[in-house]
Amino acid sequence: PTRNRDDELAALLGSLGAQSVPLDVLVMDDGASEATRRLVEERFPWAAYRSMGTGKGPAVQRNRGTELARSAIVFSVVDDTAFVSRRTREQTLEEFDDPRVGAVGIPFINVRRDEAVYKA
Repeated sequence: PTRNRDDELAALLGSLGAQSVPLDVLVMDDGASEATRRLVEERFPWAAYRSMGTGKGPAVQRNRGTELARSAIVFSVVDDTAFVSRRTREQTLEEFDDPRVGAVGIPFINVRRDEAVYKA
């Protein structure tokens, strides 16, 4: 899901496009922004864009995106996410090799709030 945060979205899509394992990407635009549509279509044509300009928030858009997804495993991320490793998707998918696994959490660092990131 995204809403009027094109710089963050571009960084996310760049990191998704660099993943070592191919993936389908669905951008759910909650603001029905013409600029966002152009960004996705011009710079990231491999990503599917859906304008769901309801203003109902990321949870609604995340759920709608999951309904529209064509794959058995869904990575739900928001527009200010970025995968710092090219192998994030690959490594996470390996966790699903065990039939007892139904969900996997990816480690999260909020670089805007975690002082350890600034001190490193």
